[in-house]
Amino acid sequence: NPPTEFYHLVVLDKSGSMLSVKDVTREGVNKNIESMKKDAAENPEQKHFFSLVTFSYPEKIEYVRWLMPHGQTMPLSNEDYIPDGGTALLDAIGLAINKLRKEIQSKLDDGSAVALITIMTDGEENSSKEYNHAGIEALTKELQELKDTPWTITYIGSAPTARATAASMGISAANFASYTSDQVGTQAMFDK
Repeated sequence: NPPTEFYHLVVLDKSGSMLSVKDVTREGVNKNIESMKKDAAENPEQKHFFSLVTFSYPEKIEYVRWLMPHGQTMPLSNEDYIPDGGTALLDAIGLAINKLRKEIQSKLDDGSAVALITIMTDGEENSSKEYNHAGIEALTKELQELKDTPWTITYIGSAPTARATAASMGISAANFASYTSDQVGTQAMFDK
């Protein structure tokens, strides 16, 4: 049977460097929410759930939305997304993926659910405390190498080293996208 539950998890950079593109980033996330709702409306047999985790400093990893059913997922407000601080990228990825995995493991195991992870950052890791590159690489490889894996992990980065960062985290080249972290580039990336 094809999966009937779709878990969308966006791990979004909220460090200070995102300030110049905060509006277009928020609008982009909201477009993603709208498109998820449209998918759900067109496929009534499917259930979609939306989670958004933002990160700046390690102590500021926030579960802004968590496992919200598509019908109840509210768009992001200005207050939901105010960039500041550093880039605890590895901690955010590790914490969010492991939390999701723990909560939906049985559905992933029986094939009724898939997990669609999107990681978006304009910078480089600079402040994580719990996870390092090797730990994240082991985690993503483990999930992506499962037979008929229910996990899709996409990395969208704009730093010049983003492709290498994604590779060092075990993200396949096919699931990497780069963008230019200005208004136009950020908007184009969300449209894609």
